Amino acid sequence: MFSPHDAAQDTNMNGVWDPGETFIDQNGNGTFEPKEYYDANNNGLYDPGLTNPFRQGSSISFDTYFYGHVDTNATGYRLPNHTVFIKLASGGSDKTNWPWGADTPQNYANFVNEYHAPASEFAPALNGPTEATRPANGYDLKDLIGNVAEFSEDAMDNNAFGGGGGGPDLKVSIFGGSYLGLTKVHPDPVSSGFESSGGGGGGVSLERYTDLWTQGPLSAGSPAVGFRCFTNN
Repeated sequence: MFSPHDAAQDTNMNGVWDPGETFIDQNGNGTFEPKEYYDANNNGLYDPGLTNPFRQGSSISFDTYFYGHVDTNATGYRLPNHTVFIKLASGGSDKTNWPWGADTPQNYANFVNEYHAPASEFAPALNGPTEATRPANGYDLKDLIGNVAEFSEDAMDNNAFGGGGGGPDLKVSIFGGSYLGLTKVHPDPVSSGFESSGGGGGGVSLERYTDLWTQGPLSAGSPAVGFRCFTNN
C-alpha cells in the first residue's frame, strides 16, 4: 500500500509511487516482489508510477470505492480522480503550492478577477460562472481552480467502515472550489449535503491547490459544479 502526498512515502509529493520510494507491503520485508501489486488496469504487468504496490490476495479491497469499478481497459472518456485533477490543475508542474506560485489566494492580488472564485470564507459569491481571460496553463486548460467546481471519479460509501449504519452513504469528491468561493460548492452546503472535507482541521485548506476539495452526495446537484472528462491514452 502506498500513500500519495504523504511525505513519509511520497518523497517528491507527486501523487504516485516512484521507484525507490517506500511502501507498506503484505509480508513486511520492505522489498518489491513481482506479485506484490494490484493489477488495477488488468494488463498483467506492474506499471511503475501508476500501480499501487501490494501483494495480490491481501485483505485490501477497492469494493467500497467508486473508482474500483471503473473499467480502465475501456476506450473513451472517464472523470478525473484526485491525482489526475491536481496534475491537470498544475499545468504539469508540482514545484509550487499554486499554479501561479507560492502566494495563497488571499495574497494573490489578481486571484478573484483571474480565477473567478472568492478566497475568503465569508466573501460574497460572484454572480455566476464567467469566461476566463487568463492564459491557459501548460496543458492548454483553464478554470480547473475557481469558476465551477469539478465533479470527479473519487467516490466512496461513507458507511462502509461501520460509521452511522444503515444503507450506503455514497459521497463524491469535488475539486477546485467555485464562483461561490473556494471553500464552497453549494449555496446551502448543510441542507444539500455538501461538506467541507479537505485540508487540515476538517475544512478546505487554502495552503495548496491539492487540498481544494469538498464532498457531496452522488445524487445531489449544484449550480456551481460541472465536470470535464479525459481519455486514457
